[in-house]
Amino acid sequence: MIAFETDSHDPAFNLGLEEYLFRCIAEKRRPELFSGGEDGVLILWQNGPSVIVGRHQNAQVEVRKAYLDSAGIPVVRRLTGGGAVYHDLGNINYTFIKPDAGTAVDFLPFMRPVAEALKRCGVAAEFNSRNDLAVEGRKISGSAQLRRLGVALHHGTLLYDVDMEKMAHTLSPDPAKVSLKGLDSVRSRVVNLKELLPPECDVAVLKKAVREACGAEKKPVPEAAVAGAHVLAETRYRAWEWNWGTSPAFNVAQAKRFTWGSLECGFRIERGSIAGCSFRGDFFGNGVEPLEASLHGVPWQKGAVRRALSKCDLKDSFHDCEPDAVMEFICSLPDL
Repeated sequence: MIAFETDSHDPAFNLGLEEYLFRCIAEKRRPELFSGGEDGVLILWQNGPSVIVGRHQNAQVEVRKAYLDSAGIPVVRRLTGGGAVYHDLGNINYTFIKPDAGTAVDFLPFMRPVAEALKRCGVAAEFNSRNDLAVEGRKISGSAQLRRLGVALHHGTLLYDVDMEKMAHTLSPDPAKVSLKGLDSVRSRVVNLKELLPPECDVAVLKKAVREACGAEKKPVPEAAVAGAHVLAETRYRAWEWNWGTSPAFNVAQAKRFTWGSLECGFRIERGSIAGCSFRGDFFGNGVEPLEASLHGVPWQKGAVRRALSKCDLKDSFHDCEPDAVMEFICSLPDL
């Protein structure tokens, strides 16, 4: 087995790198990149602050989008299923790509060497579910898996010194919907390895322990793989269509009373765009049909919705309204 380590902290690049290597192995391309890696490839990587959502998740409802936007934290969709996870430089990510792995999902063969690496560092980790490692019931690692053409891609996390406060905020509902106890309960289910390991066992030591437990030889990332990863980062992992546009359909609505009447707006979002909308209330106006039609097909992005609304005569639909106030109300919809 060979081990690649990337110095990039860009989640789009890192996910692009593992996909490029996975596709090369699955499609039997570029064998020169994997000399000595007949038993598979290990990639060790770290991301800057980011949220990585599962392939089949609705990104709009899994994260606190307003918080992420204000903090400049990107949301990136991965190839594998499972739940949303928060990454930062206190998190170590590992990826196994193993040929001739069959089609049956099996997490244990990939989790055992990680558990062995932790044991060598003085932490006794246990399997507390089909895809998690824990210490005394508190999660330290989660993982996900994809199998295609007989090749397995298995990746996971090791919580070394993750910002738990930020993690709780990024993955929790809006503060109006949860109590402080709810945030505390998120933190209570996980623990940082830094609290459990001796001081000399830092990120570099942990990475080395994982490599040694896998019997992997460290090699530099091939230039061809770097170039391929950059292409995938731009065409997939930084693309709104992939990260948000592939979300399952969902509905969102809210209501407010203005001095000129009550207004309730509802939207149906499909593949990341407005598939339908309605405006109801006791307001006066000349009809909302033109407004509803003008929003159909608009991407569910605050900037796109705002631009579409700026072209509408909101006073015609809502008599005596203040257009800016209506626009702000609509653009404050949850998950927009």
